[in-house]
Amino acid sequence: MSEHNAAHPNFQDHTVLIVDDTPANLETLYSYFESLGFEIMMAQNGPSALKRVEYVKPDIILLDVIMPGMDGFETCRRLKANDATKNIPVIFMTALTDTIHKVKGFQAGAADYITKPFQIEEVLARIQTHLALRDLQTQLETQNARLQAEIRERQTTAAALQQANDELELRVGKRTAELAQANISLEAEILERRQAEAESLKLATELAQRVQNRTNELAALYEVTALAGESLALETILIRALKSVLAAAHGKQGTIHLVEETVALAAQVGFVGGDAARQFGDKPAAWIIAHNEPLAQIDMATSDGRPGLSNWYMGVPIRAGGRVLGALSICLASADNASGDPDRISLLVAIADHIGVVVESIQLRRKAEQAATLEERSRLARELHDSVTQLMYSINLFAKAGKDAYRLDNPTQGEKYLTRLEDTARQALKELRLLLFELRPPELEQEGLVGALQLRLDAVEGRSGVKTQLLVNSAEIALPDDYEKALYAIAQEALNNALKHANATAVTIQLAINPATIDLVVTDDGLGFDPNNTSHRGGLGLITMRERADTLGGTLQVCSMPEQGTSIQLTMTTPEPLKERAL
Repeated sequence: MSEHNAAHPNFQDHTVLIVDDTPANLETLYSYFESLGFEIMMAQNGPSALKRVEYVKPDIILLDVIMPGMDGFETCRRLKANDATKNIPVIFMTALTDTIHKVKGFQAGAADYITKPFQIEEVLARIQTHLALRDLQTQLETQNARLQAEIRERQTTAAALQQANDELELRVGKRTAELAQANISLEAEILERRQAEAESLKLATELAQRVQNRTNELAALYEVTALAGESLALETILIRALKSVLAAAHGKQGTIHLVEETVALAAQVGFVGGDAARQFGDKPAAWIIAHNEPLAQIDMATSDGRPGLSNWYMGVPIRAGGRVLGALSICLASADNASGDPDRISLLVAIADHIGVVVESIQLRRKAEQAATLEERSRLARELHDSVTQLMYSINLFAKAGKDAYRLDNPTQGEKYLTRLEDTARQALKELRLLLFELRPPELEQEGLVGALQLRLDAVEGRSGVKTQLLVNSAEIALPDDYEKALYAIAQEALNNALKHANATAVTIQLAINPATIDLVVTDDGLGFDPNNTSHRGGLGLITMRERADTLGGTLQVCSMPEQGTSIQLTMTTPEPLKERAL
C-alpha cells in the first residue's frame, strides 16, 4: 500500500464514485482506494448515484451492471445524457462476460469493462489509465490556452516595438540636417530595435509552432476516436489512424501490427515500395506485444541486416479490455531529443489506447455479425420445421387415409382426403417458395431496395392473388448495404406473416427516407392479433424483426387488434453520410 502511495502521490486529488448494491464489494473497494489516498463516494443504486453526482463531480465512476430497479446500463445512459457528467469515465463491474452485454455496456457510454470477480490491482490499473487519459486531455487544453495567450502577448510586444521604431525613424528624418553626428547613434539604436524585433518574431514563430504541434496531437486523438463510429474496413481505419499519428508525432514511417494467430502486419505508411516487412521486420512489434511496454531504439536495421531507413524507432502496445491487441510503431526523421521525450511516448500510448478501442469495437462488431448470420440460419430452420415439415406430415396422413378409404370401398371419403391432400400440398409449395425466396434475394443486389420490394410484391400478387401496393418518397435512394438488407428482411418477414398467418387480401408497404429518419410501414387487412401475446403463429417472426431493428438502433412497433388487420412500423436514424448529402 505504501508503494502505491509513493508512486502516485496525486491520488488524493481524484475522487472515485463506487456504485454497487453489494455492501461487501463497496467495503472492499472503499478500504483499498481510501488507503491509496482517493476521495471516495459510494452509492448502492442508480438513483442514489445520479443524485450524488449533482453535488460532487467525481473523476471516475465504478458502476455495477446488475442492480435492483435501475440497472447499470440505464444509470450510465443517464450520466452520458447529462452535459455536466457526460465526460466522466465510467467503468462497468459485472459478472456478465458474454459479448452482447459488453457491446451493450459500450453502447451505453462505458469507457471500460471489468469482469467479476475482479482483481483489485486490475481495477486500480484501469482507473489509472483512464485518469491519465483525462489528465492528459486537460493538460493539453491548458497548455494550448496558455500558449495562445503568450502568442497574443508577443504579438502585442512586436506591434509596440514596430510603432516605436516608426516613431524613431520619423524623428531621425526630421533632425538629420541638424544632428548629423547624432544620426550615427540613432542608426545604431534603430539596428538594435530591429534585432529585438527579429528576436521577438522568432519567439512568436516558435510559440506558434508549439501551439500547432499541440493542436496536431489533439486532432490526432480526436480523429482516432471518431474512427470508432465509421463503417469502414479495418485496414482503412488503421491506415487513417497511422497517418494521424505520423502527422502529430513528426514521424516519416509507421506500422500497426495486430495479434491474430501470430503477430501480423495490419497497416503501413511511408515505406518505399510498400514493403514494411522487409525494411522494418516484425521483431520490434513482437517484443512490444510480448512485454506489454513501450520500446525506443536508435539506428533500426532492416530484417535482412541492411542499414535502416530511419534514425530512431518508437513503439507502444495497442491495448483494450486488459488485452494486448497489437503494436503501434513509428520511425522519426531525426533522433534529436527522441530518447528524452516522454510527451511523445505518452502521446503514442494515448493514441494506441484509442486505436485499441477501435480495433476491439470492430472485432466485437464482426462477432455480432457472425451471430446474426447464425440466428438467420436458425430462423430459416425454424420456419422450415414449423411450416413445410408440418404440412408434409399432414400430406402423408391424408394420403394414407385416402388409400385406406379406397381400400374399404369408400370413394366419397377418399375424394375428401384427396382434396385436402391437394390443398395442403399447394400450401406447402407456397411456403417452400417463400423460404426459397428468403434464401436467395438477388434482386436486392441487382435492383436496389425499392426495386427488390416491388419485385417481391409483384411475385406475391401474381402467385397468391393478394392485392399489393408499394409507396416510396423517392425512386433514387442509396443506403448502406446493412441498412438495405435489414429493411428488406423486416419487410419480407412482415409480408410472410400477412400471407401465412393473417389470411390478408391486401398488403401495403410504405418507405420514407428523410434527412433525420427512415420509416418503413407494412400494413395488411388480415385477421389481426393481440401484440402482447406472442404465442400466436408468427410470434418468433416479430422477435426476429425487433432484433434486426435493434441491430441498427431502430425501434419496431406493432399495431394490431383481432379482426382489424396489422401494421408493422419501423423507425431508425438516417446514416450520417446520407444526412450530409440530404443537407
